[in-house]
Amino acid sequence: NISEGTGGPFGAAIFERHPDKGYCTLVSIGMNRVVPLGNSTLHGETVAIQLAQRRVGSYTLMLDEDGNSSDGGDDGLFW
Repeated sequence: NISEGTGGPFGAAIFERHPDKGYCTLVSIGMNRVVPLGNSTLHGETVAIQLAQRRVGSYTLMLDEDGNSSDGGDDGLFW
């Protein structure tokens, strides 16, 4: 964004945690698209969330062990 003059250096990433295995996997990344697309909602974190939802095929990113939508319990998105 900086080198192209299309916005600030803002980005975010969504990871899936695998605490039993001791690692995380990258689900999506997002960068600020407010200026080039003229949309004030397209901050890096919201773009990352939108892309993650699209990738997992669900409006929620909280899934249980079987891959079904869940309320998230104690887990969630850290803003």
